[in-house]
Amino acid sequence: MAGADETADTTVINAVSAKDARDALVGAGAEVGKPDYTSDGFSMIAAIDAGRHVMFEGMDCKGVGEAMACPEFKLTATWQLDTPAHAEAMVKKLGYYYTSVAAFGDELDLWRMDFISGGVTKRHFSNTVLEFIDLRQQAESVIWPKSIVPGSVKAK
Repeated sequence: MAGADETADTTVINAVSAKDARDALVGAGAEVGKPDYTSDGFSMIAAIDAGRHVMFEGMDCKGVGEAMACPEFKLTATWQLDTPAHAEAMVKKLGYYYTSVAAFGDELDLWRMDFISGGVTKRHFSNTVLEFIDLRQQAESVIWPKSIVPGSVKAK
């Protein structure tokens, strides 16, 4: 007989709530702040560790507050680099096939947007979050190789 955790992992969800997002982020080792709700979505900041964060956004949602359920979500990691040229160079270097990378001046964003329409298992959703956090760490090692002194450029 499957344990409660195994059963929950195979439960199919058709939308993600702030609780689902929090559970996945905490399960990936992040500390999660309270969600901010708007009329059609929510966002929350997850601290991977000091100075390293991921933004989770639930989008195109139905419901209000904690009852809000969103069939779309976006995970974003942002870095403040020293120059716009550095940010543009990193866009070219971080060409991942399942995420997007863009430079906005000296700011570099890595993000993944996903849709749950039709349903996914909670395990799939949690793995998507975990993979993005891992990718964020990989991207950071490309942006700032070990030869660069940590803290010389700011991570958001």
